[in-house]
Amino acid sequence: TPDSVSIYGPLKAFSRRMSSMWRFLLDVTYPILAYTSGREFNRAIWTVFKDAEIEDLWLPFYCMTANITQSRSEVHTAGLLWRVVRASMSLGGFVPPLCDENGDLLVDGGYLDNLPVQVMKNELGASMIFAVDIAGENDTSPVRYGASVSGFWVLLNHLNPFRSYWIPTLAEVQSRLTYASSDRELENAKIVDDCVYLRVPPRDVGVLDFGRFDELYRRGYEYAKEWTAEWQKAGLLDQWQPLGGKPPRPRRASRGGTSSAAPPPTFKLTRRNSI
Repeated sequence: TPDSVSIYGPLKAFSRRMSSMWRFLLDVTYPILAYTSGREFNRAIWTVFKDAEIEDLWLPFYCMTANITQSRSEVHTAGLLWRVVRASMSLGGFVPPLCDENGDLLVDGGYLDNLPVQVMKNELGASMIFAVDIAGENDTSPVRYGASVSGFWVLLNHLNPFRSYWIPTLAEVQSRLTYASSDRELENAKIVDDCVYLRVPPRDVGVLDFGRFDELYRRGYEYAKEWTAEWQKAGLLDQWQPLGGKPPRPRRASRGGTSSAAPPPTFKLTRRNSI
């Protein structure tokens, strides 16, 4: 469709720019606040959105950030699009937090809630939600190394192909701590009324794997075809037909200028009221 074509080009250009090792090396800085200055990241996002604002969009839009100054989630429904998107993609350590107009520091909202369907339902008034979860699953296998552990022994454990269990690294422990709140919110999102929860297994895809754009695009397309086939077979598409119709008008005029062999997707319809 014309909409998907207009989205595909800028997204691919953004991914190509973000996967450039040369641009990354040019942006590396002394890692007191972050490994990069954020300049190249800012430019890549601005190239996509220019000076468009959220109010310029044809469909209602919001994104989430974690305000680490005030220790709370922020919902953004207005303002320069590139800035709020940049803030909502700010991974701690990779790029600096974004400073808002009040001097607060904003980072990726996924640290607190990686699937914020409650905001869409309660604050934007969505009657039905399709929530796509692309996060990896946590390893819940038991680990037993006693009350103390040697780092050298952990290293040998990682090198041993016949190990009985995996001992997490310091980075993995910090990551689990960081996303503990988000994991709890994810479980709550799965039971929200009128929400179709969909999960795409990431299969060893990293957060910064921008260079795998074509592969991931095809994989998402294959999953979407499987989902719609399931819905069609179950007769759900006809029941969801009222969601369609004429496209909405913009809220105001702009002021500025490999995958076919993928494993079956996880599909869960969570709607307590009858459809």
